[in-house]
Amino acid sequence: MERNLLLAIMPEDERRRISPCCESITLESRMTLCEPDEPISHAWFLQSGVCSALAHTRSGEAVEVGLIGREGMVGLPLVLGETSSPFHVIVQLPGTATRIPREVFVQRALDPGHAFCGALLKFANLYLGTVAQTAVCNRLHRIEQRLARWLLEMYDRADTDVLPMTHELLGLMLGAYRPSITNAVKALQDRDILRAARGRIAILDVRALEQEACECHELIRSRTARTLKEIRRFAA
Repeated sequence: MERNLLLAIMPEDERRRISPCCESITLESRMTLCEPDEPISHAWFLQSGVCSALAHTRSGEAVEVGLIGREGMVGLPLVLGETSSPFHVIVQLPGTATRIPREVFVQRALDPGHAFCGALLKFANLYLGTVAQTAVCNRLHRIEQRLARWLLEMYDRADTDVLPMTHELLGLMLGAYRPSITNAVKALQDRDILRAARGRIAILDVRALEQEACECHELIRSRTARTLKEIRRFAA
């Protein structure tokens, strides 16, 4: 049974068109799936694990602009007629994925008359909105709110409430300096919302973490649920 929510709704006749070219891949931590402005080799549909899309500056600094789990795909510019991505996409939490070579994906999955193509376009619209909401969050909200929002987004996509995460990596994901991250983590830990150990963060109280987060998490979650519902109805 497909765990990827996009592949799961693919009609059987469309599935038969691409299934011979699908390949199951293990996603290792920090593995790169897309390089910025380089040709995209495959469309990746996550079955488990989480990927981060990073935007880089010329000086080499980076910040996360989006997360992708089993609700979506990596290689989304292919759906929009592009062959490269502006983002560096890496594996944040290890897992597995189904990948399809670019040429096969474009030729067999992106026929405008097929339900799967329509579903991918709806997901593309959702993802663009999520990237924009993340930019708003990083600019306007306090670091404690942003940290809570990000941990919840990871929790929504992961199969565990224990996340392999360092303060340095959190700083990269949130575009914040390490001392700010350390203070924010400590504040949540002092309220028994999470527990931080070396290289790991355990979420102890999801409801309390939701109360600490800004409204961006609920906006992104509700938009995702609404879009996936529309996709299922559309595919049916």
